[in-house]
Amino acid sequence: FTYSLNKENRFIKINAIFDEMIPKGSIINLENNLRSIYELNYCRIYTIYSSEMFNKLVTQSANERNILFNEIIDELKRDYAFINGYFEGAEFEFKEGNLNIVLRPGLDLLPKLSDCEREISASIKREFGVDYTVSVSAPAFSEDLYKKEILDFYAVNTPTFAAAHDV
Repeated sequence: FTYSLNKENRFIKINAIFDEMIPKGSIINLENNLRSIYELNYCRIYTIYSSEMFNKLVTQSANERNILFNEIIDELKRDYAFINGYFEGAEFEFKEGNLNIVLRPGLDLLPKLSDCEREISASIKREFGVDYTVSVSAPAFSEDLYKKEILDFYAVNTPTFAAAHDV
């Protein structure tokens, strides 16, 4: 690992190389503990993994790819809290140097108003040393789609009279 320290401002940045994926929550807990113990104003641990790990994870099971995607988004959330929730329910695909992300309908302004594609790509490069092109899109919100989602939700989540009577 390497680090940079500013004693006067009580800042520390750590670049830590890992052989296994460490959940962002664990990294954040460690940062908070270090900040508290050493009375730091700022503590940030940047995780660094091998490109081989990334390439292996993108070819693994859907669960492994999902873990990788969530870790990438969690890293982004650390600097851009406003995106919290935007990527929930997103569909994504890692394919031949591209990460294609499709957000839920109605979130089509995020890619237009933010620089999230560049930021996600930069995060992958910094963390894994891999160049990946990122595209983020979302279908525009439509009243018909909204009605369908409401009907689908209630079709699954509405108890029947028979079920209510059995209680």
